[in-house]
Amino acid sequence: MPINGDKYPFTRRNVELVPDAPGVYALFDEAEVAYYGSAQGGSDTIRARLGDHLAGRQAPGRIKAKLFSFEVTHYPLSRERALLEEYKRNTRQLPEFNASRPERRGVPAPGLGSAA
Repeated sequence: MPINGDKYPFTRRNVELVPDAPGVYALFDEAEVAYYGSAQGGSDTIRARLGDHLAGRQAPGRIKAKLFSFEVTHYPLSRERALLEEYKRNTRQLPEFNASRPERRGVPAPGLGSAA
């Protein structure tokens, strides 16, 4: 199941309105998911992670991402993994910016590590 909630323009003002909470988020290049990420809590919050992307400290940053969505959860790693697995199952690939480091969440790269 995709992230619940609306998509918002990826602007500083909108990022500042995001809760300082653990959870998952998606960055979109228009309608297509470019990246799924997670924030574990404490100082690692959804707002902090989105701020890093917006400032260009993490890919895809402002150049690629036009919209974002988020979901607060106390199980961000397992939720992120489920989002990546569902995306891969539906498209046979990972989002563009997750594909460069799929091992981070234990999801095999497209065409690797699966017996399908």
